[in-house]
Amino acid sequence: MKDPERIFADIFASAVSYWSRDNLRIDPFLLDKTRDNRFGLSLIVRPAGELREKFAGIQTELRGILGNQYDYPGSDFHLTVLTLVSCVDGFRSAPQEEEKYIRCLSPVLSLERPFRLTFRGVCASADSVFFKLADGYSRLNALREGLRRVISGQGLDSAMDKRYRLEAGHVTGTRFIRRSDRIPALLEFLKANAGREMGSMEVGSIELVNNDWFMSASKSRILKSFPLGVPEGGNGAAPFPS
Repeated sequence: MKDPERIFADIFASAVSYWSRDNLRIDPFLLDKTRDNRFGLSLIVRPAGELREKFAGIQTELRGILGNQYDYPGSDFHLTVLTLVSCVDGFRSAPQEEEKYIRCLSPVLSLERPFRLTFRGVCASADSVFFKLADGYSRLNALREGLRRVISGQGLDSAMDKRYRLEAGHVTGTRFIRRSDRIPALLEFLKANAGREMGSMEVGSIELVNNDWFMSASKSRILKSFPLGVPEGGNGAAPFPS
């Protein structure tokens, strides 16, 4: 399994190379999201509270450098645990397919205890700025592997990990919708904040969502919220691990 920091370094190097040849890479769908009909199925967690506020504060600082780009609203912040069906144009999950995933995932997630994720560092790809997951990978990636095994065992893996296999974790904060002449200032900001502490979140539940490309809360459907450490039919979470 590749080291997450190596993954982030490669993404950033690719971004710098792209910006040096061109400019910020623009996402055309964000100028008119009504034209975007790409949907998929994912398992996600959504940050809340103080961590969400820290992310929003960094977005404000970025606006001072790049002006108005596309800032994810707090309700849309997310970390993808696993991509079950990568977003494709026109995809709509059928109720019977959704139920198959729920039956497959419930036994695994009911045995998983809550865990903590810590974010540290601001980074960028050619088309976005994101916040890096720094600590919590042992639990997160063990969970990912366990889920992959049961999903494959049920024959539901034909569309899983299609774009890339998730080994790192991040929360996207800003996507670019206009070019900028302030890329040098952006690079200085990113280098200065590469190790910035942002805080932690407790993962007590994981959502199965039928999502659009940007994981918009307004366009995504929550098919099931799985509380961790709660046996099927139970009503109490397992204690948080020390």
